[in-house]
Order: sequence, then structure tokens, then C-alpha cells
Amino acid sequence: MRKPPRLSIVTVTYGRRAHLLERTISALAQSRELIDAIIIVNNLGEIDKTSKTLEQFIEKPIILDLKRNTGSANGFAVGIDRALQEKSDYILLLDDDNLLLEGSIERLIEIISSARDPIHTVLTCLRRGRREYADAAEQGKYGVPKNAFLGFSLLSKSRDILWNRKQSKAGKKLLVPLPSAPYGGTLFHRQLALDVGLPDKDFFLYFDDKDYFLRAKEVGFDVLLVTEAQIEDIDTSWNRVMRREGHYLTSKFTSEEKVYYVVRNSVFLANKYKEKGILFWINAVTLISISAIKTIMREGNILATAKRLKLISTAIKAGKGRDLGEWRKN
Repeated sequence: MRKPPRLSIVTVTYGRRAHLLERTISALAQSRELIDAIIIVNNLGEIDKTSKTLEQFIEKPIILDLKRNTGSANGFAVGIDRALQEKSDYILLLDDDNLLLEGSIERLIEIISSARDPIHTVLTCLRRGRREYADAAEQGKYGVPKNAFLGFSLLSKSRDILWNRKQSKAGKKLLVPLPSAPYGGTLFHRQLALDVGLPDKDFFLYFDDKDYFLRAKEVGFDVLLVTEAQIEDIDTSWNRVMRREGHYLTSKFTSEEKVYYVVRNSVFLANKYKEKGILFWINAVTLISISAIKTIMREGNILATAKRLKLISTAIKAGKGRDLGEWRKN
């Protein structure tokens, strides 16, 4: 009788997020028989205060303590590298706030085991509350427009307004091809890490996951969304909150570090994969302008907004010049 595939879980945590990590890990208990190891990369978080609690859900979690916050890129690189030592068939990546819904791991394993080429198949879970994923499930195609800047497309936005487009309900398609995938909720064979290598730590934060799975696609891996395997983000990310306000790039409530990495890395990727054209820059200028205008109207500090625009300009220049690495504020 054929043995069921085994997997290692890799997650990265930081800061005061132990309460989120506990919920993420506790949800894995239901699939314990499929899991060889749970590897937690601690990017200078407070995990030491909760390690005993984690052991209620898993036996001897592998905790890799880093001396400082090295960003998601290095964090997942370290975790994936450690997972290769476990000799598991598959590796499942999770953010520290990804709550896997019941049966999701089993569904991922079932689908990848029956795939035509399991070794070169990448599966990622449907994320609840994410419109682009819901649209993909409903329409059978991923909904981020070409030449979009940070997901913003003037043409797509105009169509939404004119046609009063509403969020679709997910669930009609089982498998949907994706251009890439996030770390959170993504399962792949260990061969991917051997063929592609590790995430590029020079991204530091943001879009390193997109780059990783774009690299995988370049060497022959298929990336598929599985609508019957779902995760829920139990913490609302900063950019989703600020994006609803329409001025997250220039607001004083968004850190300079986050804005720099988001802008720089998005421009870098657009250059690297030749997605950048005149429409890309039109969308970039439009989104940045809207953000600046809304910030001035709501926060009223023109000088602070001008300073943030200068930072964005620096980030764009770095992205175009392929100047990656950790940002050092002057």
C-alpha cells in the first residue's frame, strides 16, 4: 500500500505576534498525522514566551531564532533550507497569521498526489476576503490587471465604476492557474527548492514570494489556486487597511520602511519580468498622486507629504537600478 505523502510546515514570525502564531499552529493539530515537522523562524519575535503553549499542539517544534529581524525573504529562505533536511516530500508555507480551515491540508495533498506531474505542481489556498482570489475562483482567471502598479489599474478601476462591478462569490472553479503565489498557504514538492533555490533575501520585505514562484514558473512549475483548500488571515495587514483609505503610500500612519520596500520591489519586479510599460507608469503616477492628495486633505501636512514623495522617488530609482538589499535610512 502506497504511503501518504509527508510534509514539513514552515512559518516566519516577528514582533508581538505570538497570539496569532498560537492560533495558526493550533489549526495544524487536525492534520498532525501528515506532518513531519513544524519549523518556526523567529525574526526577533516574542516566541520564547509562548513556546510551551506551542508544544500543546505539536511535539518539539523546530524554532530557529535569528538575532535580528531579517525580513520575510531571509526568514522563509532559512525555513525552507531547514525543511530540506527533514526529507519530507512536500513543504507547506504559512504566514504566522494564516488560519488553515479544516480539511485544507488533506485536500491539497489529495490534489497534488493525483496531479499529472506532482513534482512540478505548486498549489496555493484560496484566501478568504481577497477579491482577486474570489474573482479567480469565479471566472477561472486571476484578476490583477496587466501593467498594474501595486494592484492599481486606472483602466480596471474605471471599468469597476462604470459597470458597478461587485465582488464575485468563490467556489465555481476547483483549480485556477495563477501567475505566481504568496508564501501563505502554498504547498510544493521539495524538488522546487532544489531546482529554484531559496527566496532572494535581498528583497527583504514584500514581493519576495511573488518573485520566488515566478522563478519556479520559469523553470517549468505550474502554480494553481485550489478553491477547496482555504485559509483566513486572522490579522488584517497594514496595506489592506490603508488601501481602503486610498492614501497608504503617503500617510504618516504607514512607516517609511514599508513604503520603500513596497515601491522599490514592485518596480524591480516589473523591470525583471518585463511587465513595465507606459501603462505601468501611468498607473504608478495616478496612484501616487491620489495618495498624496488624499493625505493632504486628511492629514494637512504638505511638507510631510512632500518628504514622503521624495522617499517614493528614491524607491523607484532603486527599483529601476536593481538596487536591492536592506534599506538604510540616511
